[in-house]
Amino acid sequence: MPRFVDTHTHVNFQPFLDDYRAVIQRATDQGILVTNVGTQWESSQRSVQIADELQGLVYATVGLHPLHLFKDITEEQTFGGITQTIKARAETFDPKRYQQLAQSSPRVVAIGECGLDYYHTDGLASEQQRVLRQHIELGIQLDLPLIIHCRDAGIHTDDTVQAFDDLAALLSDYKGKVRGTIHCYTGTPKYIERFLKLGFYIGFTGIVTFTSAKAVRASVQAVPLERLLLETDAPYLAPVPHRGQRNEPAYVQYVAQEVAQLKQIPLEQVAKQTTANAVELFRYR
Repeated sequence: MPRFVDTHTHVNFQPFLDDYRAVIQRATDQGILVTNVGTQWESSQRSVQIADELQGLVYATVGLHPLHLFKDITEEQTFGGITQTIKARAETFDPKRYQQLAQSSPRVVAIGECGLDYYHTDGLASEQQRVLRQHIELGIQLDLPLIIHCRDAGIHTDDTVQAFDDLAALLSDYKGKVRGTIHCYTGTPKYIERFLKLGFYIGFTGIVTFTSAKAVRASVQAVPLERLLLETDAPYLAPVPHRGQRNEPAYVQYVAQEVAQLKQIPLEQVAKQTTANAVELFRYR
């Protein structure tokens, strides 16, 4: 059993192109198992390739991130003073092709990252919801959990977070049929219970180490340890003390340390339970 599981990372992304083996080895040396997440066709293929190459150290997921449904959407991320521009690719989700990729390797452990992202796409919710349902149905068909991304528009109130409302309503249509995790949770504590009742785990990243992220830190305290997962979302969202640098799976330990402090429990208790949670959800083999 690993000490920790980074349940959501992107070592298949361009910032790791030259050193992904070393990055994964650093995690392995610290007892960290890696779940490498696809976000569109090419990155999903690469996720599977890396998992097949480094068997037992890293596992794969395949899926289409909601932003990749559209064109001309860009975001910028800066790591160590180097700015990377991320551009959406306007891919049409083909469930059959992703099914074949998921079935091509026993190291594929989930469908996703998929979900809802209203940050850049106000008024385009219906297409995202349609494609999310296709991912859910694929997960049910293959008996694989879902890794779900949910990000709201730039402006919302504490009482109404529309993307999370829509997600909870959509998932309720599949209650008892699908399992998974709400990755990189950025909603308010108010929504936690709705997702827990639907059988989902809640994943937290290095955002929990940002003292300004009051809603996320409060949400950690609202999630029972038995339903909590650790993530890095590398190369993004590096935790303190590495904030602003390229993130990597080895840094998941800082997320665990902050969860332990917020919950006022021993670090080893966090390590043991969150690892058990990940193994139960993803059924690594």
